Amino acid sequence: EASSLGAALLGGTGAGIYPSVHDASKRVYRTKASYEPDGSSKAFYDRYYQVYKDLYLSLEGAFGKLSNI
Repeated sequence: EASSLGAALLGGTGAGIYPSVHDASKRVYRTKASYEPDGSSKAFYDRYYQVYKDLYLSLEGAFGKLSNI
């Protein structure tokens, strides 16, 4: 759906129905809610990210071997 909508907005802009892609998107899309990051969770997720990076580096060679099978 998103690709079709984007194509329609670009087509409408190209055909002169909308003066710009920005105006076209404002006409068809309504923001229902807005979210802000919770800074108090950063330290928690930083620890998980470090584990993810360590795992990735540890498994990088194995992933290479798997791709060659």
